[in-house]
Amino acid sequence: MIDTDMLREIIKQSGLKYGHIANRLNLTTYGLQKKIENSSEFKASEIREICDILMLTLEQRDKVFFTLIGDKLSRNPQQPQPGKPQ
Repeated sequence: MIDTDMLREIIKQSGLKYGHIANRLNLTTYGLQKKIENSSEFKASEIREICDILMLTLEQRDKVFFTLIGDKLSRNPQQPQPGKPQ
């Protein structure tokens, strides 16, 4: 799963429109939205292209596309973890 919030923020900061990014990825805007919302998966080639389009660092790429949900929760102690008392 991707970090939807982080990717949306990076896109917002880039100033690029979703339509432009989708076009570069040979997707419809709706298709891009589905991938951002984790309803559909990004292909490796699409990840590579979106990194080029948004000029993501390797660290940003890894955080957006390769952080597991459990890893994200363990790195953010303010958020309650499932199954743990608060």
